[in-house]
Amino acid sequence: MKDMIEALLFAKTRGMTAEEIRKILKKKKEAVENNLKDLKGEYERRNSGIIIVSEGEKWRMRIRNDLVDYAVDLVPMEMKKSVLETLSVIAWRGPIKQSTVIKIRGNKAYEHIKMLLEEGFVEQEPFGKTYKLKVTPVFEDYFSKKKKEIKKDLKETAENAETESEKEKKAHPVEKQEAEKSIYETNS
Repeated sequence: MKDMIEALLFAKTRGMTAEEIRKILKKKKEAVENNLKDLKGEYERRNSGIIIVSEGEKWRMRIRNDLVDYAVDLVPMEMKKSVLETLSVIAWRGPIKQSTVIKIRGNKAYEHIKMLLEEGFVEQEPFGKTYKLKVTPVFEDYFSKKKKEIKKDLKETAENAETESEKEKKAHPVEKQEAEKSIYETNS
């Protein structure tokens, strides 16, 4: 059964829960969990470049931390650019109100946030009528850097992630006022 679990974890790079594996293999959950632990131990004992980690309820394969720098440019980004930009805003400005993220990124960010919550990259806590969002340790592990280091790298991505209308409001306040004034004069 370990070879089947190994194949599943390899194929599903974002990880799987023991329950998801159990459903696919039609095995008892206890047997799946024991095999996952055994497989993790085997990878550790043989000092493989790939390790099996447990992140919350999910298990996944990933490159060993001390080897990430060798492969970072070769690994394709699994996250869509738009989702990564939403994550960048949350990481760079976080903790941040969900309503602020939506103002910056637009309504599509609701789906991005849902995916990021499901994957464990961010967590939310109630904050008035909205939520406060912040990144989790899964975020740091995925990018193999600490949040402070990543924040420096994300500044430009987060700034670019703002919608065009937000950029225009910030960049051209005088032109916006003049346009509003001319519209008012035209209508009077």
